[in-house]
Amino acid sequence: MTDAQVTVKDLIARMQKEESFPAISQHISELNLKAAPSSESSANELASLILRDYSLTSRLLKVANSAMYGQFSGTISTVSRAVVVLGFEQVQLTAAGLILFEHVQYKAKSHYVKEAVLSAFLSGIIARDLAKRMAVKGWENIYIGAMFHNFGRLLGMNYFPEEYCKYQQLVEEGEGEGEDTAAREALGLTFSDLGIGVAKTWSLPDQIVVSMKLPRESDLDKEGKNINHQLLLPRFANELCDISMNVAPKERRLQLAKLVARYRNVYPIRFNEIVLMVDEAISEM
Repeated sequence: MTDAQVTVKDLIARMQKEESFPAISQHISELNLKAAPSSESSANELASLILRDYSLTSRLLKVANSAMYGQFSGTISTVSRAVVVLGFEQVQLTAAGLILFEHVQYKAKSHYVKEAVLSAFLSGIIARDLAKRMAVKGWENIYIGAMFHNFGRLLGMNYFPEEYCKYQQLVEEGEGEGEDTAAREALGLTFSDLGIGVAKTWSLPDQIVVSMKLPRESDLDKEGKNINHQLLLPRFANELCDISMNVAPKERRLQLAKLVARYRNVYPIRFNEIVLMVDEAISEM
């Protein structure tokens, strides 16, 4: 077992001491167990599990009837129909996202945690729109993947505030050392490693785990069928979101231009289209 794995285990053990974390862990794990490909659960059994949580039920039905699923908008009145129409996997992913982000937002005390939740949803919308614009199949998984891309960072903010403050301080004083180096010094591992470790503990699907990984520069040189959209699109969307939300207006256009140029080989979208897409996503959110 590597040092990183030991650290993940230790951090999960610390999170389990939080009053609400064991409950959310059990809820998501049970949901994933019912929806797993190897499960023999019926649509009604999965629906029954979701129906135990009134808030989750109402939010899931709102999402299922939203413009995101245009052809079904306004026609899904029960959770069991949502499972049949959208499929086990999509309901599983959407429900897990709703459970997690509602939990984090409810207990968030720091403004940067709330901003991170908003950023996760905005990144999902941007990723969805990019996938549709580029005719990439499976935009639903990419949408959820973008929401979970910075899952480890969100866990760090929420459950380890002292370590996260140390991380922020190290980044500010880092003199170019990088965010991963700062995270390792503050928490003992990268945020990506933390997110992936918890995701595997919860048995989240493989495509979500892939979405939390950080692409290598060589991944941006791939072409055609060799492009791993589940890896690259969530990262691209989160970087676009980060610049849009955190960079001063006078510097934003230059930073966006550099980012678009960096991803141009895999996603050849014109700069003005990207800017318009981000503005529309902010309005939608």
